[in-house]
Amino acid sequence: MVLILVRVISEWIGEHAMSRSLVLHGLAVTVLAIVALMLVVPADAGGKRGVIGPDITASRIGLENDGDQDDFLYYGVSGGIRAFSIASTSCNIGDTNAQWQDGVGGKNPLMAQNMYRLKDGRFEQIGMAWLKHTWCALSEPTCEALAGTTCSGTGCNTLGVGCADTYWSQLNGTQFRLGPRFLVNPQGQGVGGVHNDIYNEAVGPDSIRGRLQLKDADILAGGRFFAEIHYVTHDESLNLRYNNASYREVNVSLTSISGTQCCQTSVHPGSPALQAWADIDPAVTIVTFEDNPDEGRFHLAYKVTDNGDGTWDYEYALHNLNSDRGAGSFTVPLPANVAVQSSGFHDVDYHSGDGVGYVTQSGADWPITEGTTEVKWETDAFTRDANSNALRWSSTYNFRFTADTPPTSGDVTVGLFKPGTPTSVLVSAAIPSPGTPLCPADIADADSADPDGVVDVFDLLELLNNWGTGGPGAAISSDGGGVGTVDVFDLLDLLAAWGSCTP
Repeated sequence: MVLILVRVISEWIGEHAMSRSLVLHGLAVTVLAIVALMLVVPADAGGKRGVIGPDITASRIGLENDGDQDDFLYYGVSGGIRAFSIASTSCNIGDTNAQWQDGVGGKNPLMAQNMYRLKDGRFEQIGMAWLKHTWCALSEPTCEALAGTTCSGTGCNTLGVGCADTYWSQLNGTQFRLGPRFLVNPQGQGVGGVHNDIYNEAVGPDSIRGRLQLKDADILAGGRFFAEIHYVTHDESLNLRYNNASYREVNVSLTSISGTQCCQTSVHPGSPALQAWADIDPAVTIVTFEDNPDEGRFHLAYKVTDNGDGTWDYEYALHNLNSDRGAGSFTVPLPANVAVQSSGFHDVDYHSGDGVGYVTQSGADWPITEGTTEVKWETDAFTRDANSNALRWSSTYNFRFTADTPPTSGDVTVGLFKPGTPTSVLVSAAIPSPGTPLCPADIADADSADPDGVVDVFDLLELLNNWGTGGPGAAISSDGGGVGTVDVFDLLDLLAAWGSCTP
């Protein structure tokens, strides 16, 4: 109760722009004295699963402390953009107390709020908020079943083993406690690895700046919506940071968010929102990979749909869970004789000055290059513009196209944005299979063995070079001659097809 009172009073002071230094100093001294009398911190909290360290996940999303009432908040609209906030509960499922110390050189977790939508078979991120800077963990016993141990309560500056900490939606929308994402390295290594609490930097209309922003058009379009809470910590081992995001399906209107189901069982702890796509659609495959082994993690979800007219839709959703390097390009290889059409791209908008120099990261769509050997999406390089529209941590971008061949197994290439080694990662996924040449007589061009759409002297020379063999040109004609060999019938058909190649 004392810790709750401390948090509420301090949040109120910050929200109402009062002078805080003297008040908070006296409050802190008083509370520390009370806490010292009321709390006993065990020397060996937890430990049932062996020593692994602190391990934070989101155990509740948009729920009050008791877990049976929704807690979302709507703030207003400006220019067709609406602002919301989502209550969040963190849970320490590790065996060591987690640091929760705010301020300069902060060792407290940060919390991201995101919103996703599933519509017409596409799973897209449609909103994000600035980071909530947490402080004063309450060590609630509401996630003991998830943690598998009894809550070992501690003071404000740590979250005990098996304990939870809830922030009401009002607190998660209080702009005084929000900071930009660009300052934070979710790996906690090197520059940006230790964050400072930066507040009141958000720009824009007061009702929406820094908060979870959703466009009217995205809400009115309908579909199924999924709220995601993602905690970012700095005292977890790197291999324990892959379960920091959780999701819950919700209803979204222009002025409200509510859960589609009640209570803690509606939350999917440790699963990012992208997992909902695969949970709902068995045709979706998700592949997990890192920018470097055991470091920044990505998820690639993909689905291929047969349109029934000789074309297939290829849909890819690339989620950056916690890679500081981010992604700057996405390439799908195209085998020979594949025609691509209707390519597209989707991202989520950064806002409120979230970018280097407090200039909002660019929202420019990644330009698409449709070549004969690949389809590639790519943003400006980091060395050219540090604020280009890279896929940064806790966000998802989509890539799509229609092709005239069915899928086969292959590798797509994810190019990493920030400099380092490696520069790209190959990821197993479905890609288009090779197509049939426009006509069999188009067997070679001047520079390679690939068809070029024209039957000319180079095709003739290739045919003559393979006369009497089963080499290129043997399939031009099916009439007479040696079966499966280049002969006069193939030659006659090639001459008949001379010029622009047509089926």
